[in-house]
Amino acid sequence: MKQAAPARAAAVKRARPRLPGIATPPGKTPTMTRSLHHTVASLGLLAALCATSGAHAQANIDQSRAVAGGINSTDTAGFPITLTQSGHYRLTGNLVVPAGLTGIDIQGHNITVDLNGFTISGPVTCSRNASTREVTCANKPAVETFGVSAPSVLQGVTVRNGAVRGFSRGVRLLGQAVVDGVSASHNGHGIDVWGSEGSAGKVMHSRAEMNSGNGITVYSGMVLHSTASRNGWSGFTAGSSAYVQVIDSVATGNARSGFSGMTLRGSLAMDNAANSRTKVQSLGQNVDEQGKY
Repeated sequence: MKQAAPARAAAVKRARPRLPGIATPPGKTPTMTRSLHHTVASLGLLAALCATSGAHAQANIDQSRAVAGGINSTDTAGFPITLTQSGHYRLTGNLVVPAGLTGIDIQGHNITVDLNGFTISGPVTCSRNASTREVTCANKPAVETFGVSAPSVLQGVTVRNGAVRGFSRGVRLLGQAVVDGVSASHNGHGIDVWGSEGSAGKVMHSRAEMNSGNGITVYSGMVLHSTASRNGWSGFTAGSSAYVQVIDSVATGNARSGFSGMTLRGSLAMDNAANSRTKVQSLGQNVDEQGKY
């Protein structure tokens, strides 16, 4: 016996499965809508947490900003510019640092200072006696000053692409640091990178000239494609480090050794007054007054 049409329709309706979020009793929030709200809220919280934990500063620096301060949360007005927050800091003009002060003081990990082709300058000026090769400097500060300094052992610090002149030490970085494309002149010492075992430093594509002390000093790490000339002490020195490798670099016209205490490959030392090389090891392709070694 056939069912009546209305009764058959009611049976089909009862048998049809209920889809979440489609058929919902009155007064109830659809299941699909609740799930969507929860997902959106979770994604928003995750994004906020990521933004907070991974925040990196991006700041441009010129003379007026240095004087005003506030480049990051710990930076007060005037010099030194104090950088504590990880990030990229870029010069947009030259910085002139008053006597007795440091230019930039780095106190945080993973900080890059891009000099952007500009110069950080202090008041020290140096001259060289061509006969004795001695370099003497005027306006030396009573306390040690730095163009750029990282005074404690840090990881991931880079200073690049510009010039530093007129300080006790042009650039002095401790820890796992890189100096790339920097010219240091008219300082007490040019470029110092004080790495350590497991935190080696690197100097590359850089130049140190007319500094009264050493041109480039690395305490543990590597020097590549760099030049040290007409410095009052050694061109390149390893300080007290057990191992520093120098590759494709040039030392000329320095008052002491061209290279001291390093392992050399493909490097040139000429016209250095005391000795072209002191306590060095050769990996080959080096040249000095004595020929190839």
